[in-house]
Amino acid sequence: MKFPGDDVQQLAEYRYRAVNGSPGEQQQFKVRVACGVEGRIEVRLDPLSSTAVAGVPVSNTGGRQTWTTETADVSGITGTYAVYLPVCLRDQSAMH
Repeated sequence: MKFPGDDVQQLAEYRYRAVNGSPGEQQQFKVRVACGVEGRIEVRLDPLSSTAVAGVPVSNTGGRQTWTTETADVSGITGTYAVYLPVCLRDQSAMH
């Protein structure tokens, strides 16, 4: 499952139109985050109300220009889906 590399600022929720998972493919969700608060980014397949298939913790990295990479394994996804990345933070304006 490949997610295109996008630079999204002040993310509250993001939607990829179509992501394709193939049987036997190693699947990971990897995100680079710069953030001044803690929270979580989840991976949900359409619809947005579905159960999260993966998620990564978001730590206070020390600010908007201090970046870190978080990774989560995703397994058993085949087919093409819209993928949603809802973000749960205490202060949405702190996320880049």
